[in-house]
Amino acid sequence: GARCKNPPRLSCTPDISQPTAKGQEVAACIMVRVRVPAQSKRNVTFTLGWDMPIVRFNSGRGYYRRYTKWYGRDGNAVEKLLCDALENDAGLEQQIDEWQCEILGDRNLPDWYKQALFNELYYLAEGGSVWTDGEIGKEDGPTTPNGEPGGRRRRPTDPGFRPPAKESNRMTMVAGADSASPVLGPYMGDISPGLTLNFSRQAQEQRRAGKENPEVDTEQYIESYVKDDEGDLDCDEAYEHLGQFGYLESMEYLMVNTYDVHFYASWALIQNWPLLDLTIQRDFAKSTLYDDYDIVWKTLHSGKRARRKVKYAVPHDLGNPGDDPWYKVNSYNIQEINSWKDLNCKFALQVWRDYQVTKNKKFLFECWEAVEEGLKYVSRFDKDGDGLIENEGFPDQTYDTWSALGASAYSGGLWLAAVSSAAAMCREMNMEGKAQRYDELLKRAKESYHDKLWNGTYFNYDTSDNPQHDSIMADMCCGQWWARACGLDPIDAPECFQSSLSTIHKFNVKKFRNGECGPMNGMRPDGKIDQTCLQSVEVWTGTAYGAAAAMMQEGLLVEGFETAYGIANVTYNTVGYMYQTPEAWDSQCHYRAIGYMRPLAIWGMQYAWKNLVTQEQKEKFGRGELKTFADTEQERQIKLLQQGGGGMGVMARAAQSQLRPVRKDVVAWCVKELKLPDDVAHDYEARLATALGVACVDDLRWLIEEDMDTLEIPTVHKRKIMTWASKNKP
Repeated sequence: GARCKNPPRLSCTPDISQPTAKGQEVAACIMVRVRVPAQSKRNVTFTLGWDMPIVRFNSGRGYYRRYTKWYGRDGNAVEKLLCDALENDAGLEQQIDEWQCEILGDRNLPDWYKQALFNELYYLAEGGSVWTDGEIGKEDGPTTPNGEPGGRRRRPTDPGFRPPAKESNRMTMVAGADSASPVLGPYMGDISPGLTLNFSRQAQEQRRAGKENPEVDTEQYIESYVKDDEGDLDCDEAYEHLGQFGYLESMEYLMVNTYDVHFYASWALIQNWPLLDLTIQRDFAKSTLYDDYDIVWKTLHSGKRARRKVKYAVPHDLGNPGDDPWYKVNSYNIQEINSWKDLNCKFALQVWRDYQVTKNKKFLFECWEAVEEGLKYVSRFDKDGDGLIENEGFPDQTYDTWSALGASAYSGGLWLAAVSSAAAMCREMNMEGKAQRYDELLKRAKESYHDKLWNGTYFNYDTSDNPQHDSIMADMCCGQWWARACGLDPIDAPECFQSSLSTIHKFNVKKFRNGECGPMNGMRPDGKIDQTCLQSVEVWTGTAYGAAAAMMQEGLLVEGFETAYGIANVTYNTVGYMYQTPEAWDSQCHYRAIGYMRPLAIWGMQYAWKNLVTQEQKEKFGRGELKTFADTEQERQIKLLQQGGGGMGVMARAAQSQLRPVRKDVVAWCVKELKLPDDVAHDYEARLATALGVACVDDLRWLIEEDMDTLEIPTVHKRKIMTWASKNKP
C-alpha cells in the first residue's frame, strides 16, 4: 500500500561494514510528522523486523526457518516482511480477537483463568522455538539414518518439483498381520500462516494430470496440493509439509522437545496448532525406532555408565542446540533415561489423543510400530507378571529426584491408560486380535493396580516399605486424567478418583498455605509436607494445572479451579512470574527453572471445560452454586444417618458438629449423648466408623481431625479410635 512506498533504510554496503569500535555509538532514528487537531488523536504504527533465514546449531548443521517458504532464503526480505506487517496489522488483530472471543466471552470462567490461559502461550514463541522449512543442502528428501527427521520431502516451492499423481484421498496400508484398513485424513483448519483454505480447481486438475503448473501462483498451488477431492484440507499430506517444530524445555534446561514435559504442554499445541503437534509426535516415533550410534556416558545422579539411546525406548528429548538436534537425541544424562517408565506410555497416549483430535489415520499408522514396540519394551518392567509395571527404586520418571519402588500410582496409572489407548488404536485400524490381547492385559493390570495401591481413600505413592509409601502425590491421577480426556474407560472406579482428587485438594492444596500457592507435590496423611527429596517439597506449575484438569473431568469443578488458582495467583499477583512461569517453586515461592514448558498444561483444563464438562455444570459453577466433593459427600452421609432414626439421629448431629468452626471429639461427644456404658464404648466406636463409611485408619482420623491445630482430643483417645477403626473396616 501507500504506507510502504520508499520505506526508510539504513545505508550499508555489503562487505564494507566494519564491527563497531569500542566506545563508538551507532543508532538509527525514524521520525514521523503528523498533524493532530484539537480534541482528536492520531495513531502512528511502527514495525521492527529482521530477516535471518537460517538457524544453525553447534554441530554446524543448518536449517531454513519456516517463514522462508513465503519470503525466500536470501536474507533480503526485510522490507517485504515489514510492509506485510503494516498492511495486515488490523486484520491480524481482528483474527486474534475472533480466536479469543469464545473464551473471553464465557461468563462462567473466572477472569484470572482467562488471563493465565492465553498468557502462558508466550512460551511457544519465547521458549527457544524454531520452526524449520528443511535442512540446508538436504532439500531432496529423507537423509538421516532414522528416516526423515533431518531432511524433508521436496515441496511445491522447490525448483523442478513435480507433484505425485493422486487418484483419490483413499489409500490402503497394511498394519500388522490382522488386517488392512482404508485411510482417510479429513481435518478442517489452517495448517500454517499464509496458507488459507481457498480451493483452486484449476490447480487440482493440473495436479491430477501430473503437469507442471506455471500458470498458477505458488500460494494456490500449495493450497490445492493439500486438498482432497471435496476441497477439504487433507491432513494426511498437510502435516508432512510443515517442516519440524522444536522448543526448549526451559530457558535454563536446554533440551529440544523434552518429551515427558511436552506431554503436559502438548494440550496447547493440539488445540491451537494441531498439525504442529503431529510433526513432533512423528519425529519421536522415528527416533524411538532408531538405534544407530553407540554412545556410552556416565549418568550424573548415580555415576553409572549407560547407553545414550536404546532402540524402542522413547527418547527423553530430541537433542541439545549445542549439539545436533533431531540427529543426536537424548541429551539428558542425569538419570539412566532408557529405563524410565513414563516416556513410552506418554507416547502412546499422545498419539491416540492427537488422532482423536485430527482423525488422521495416516498419522496413526505411521506411529503404530513405535507405539507397539514401545509398549513391548516397557512391559519388561513388569517383574511379577501381574500386568502392571514396577518402578526400580531410582527416579525413573519425570520426577527425576523422587524415587519410587514397586507399583506406583503415577507410573502405574500411565501404563494402564497407555495399554487402553493401544487397544483403542488396534480397533481403529481393524486389528481386533491385538485389541483383545491388550484388553486382557489391561484387565489384569487394573486389578493389580487397585489391590496394591488403593487404601480406601486415595492411591498410595508406591508399594515399597519406605515410610513415605503412603504419601499423597498431587499428580497421582495423571493416568486417569489422560484416559478420560482421550475418551477411554476409567482405569479404576470413578469414585476412587473422585476420592483421591478430593484428598489432593484437601491436603496438597488447602493444607499448604491455604491454597494460595498451588498444590504441594507430596503431603503426608498427617497434613505435613513430604520431605523425601527436592521435588516432593515443591509446587510444580504444570502438573498442578494437570491435576486441576483431572478434577474438572471427574466433576470436581470447584476443587479444580481452586487448585489452579494458586498457580495463577503466585504467577501474576504475588511474586510476578508472568511471561517466565517457572517449573516449580518451594514453600517460600522461590523458583526453580525459570521460563518453563510445562505450564502450557493449563490448556488441558480448557480441553476438559470444552469437552467433558456439561453446560449445566458450567452454569452452576458460574453462578457459584457448586460445592466441593468433600462438602457434598459429608451432606450425603449426614442425610443417610438422619434416615436411620433413634440413636443414629444423635450420630447425625455429631457428624454435623464437624461443620461448626470449633470441632469436638465426635466419638466422645456421641458416647456422652447416648449414655453408653464403658464396656460397650469400643463397640460403639467401631459402629460409628462403619456407619460413616470409613475404610481405613486415616479416613477416621481425617474425619475427626479437620484442623490439627484446634483439636481438643487426647492423644491416647485418638489412638484408641484409630485402632478400633482399623479392626472394623466395612
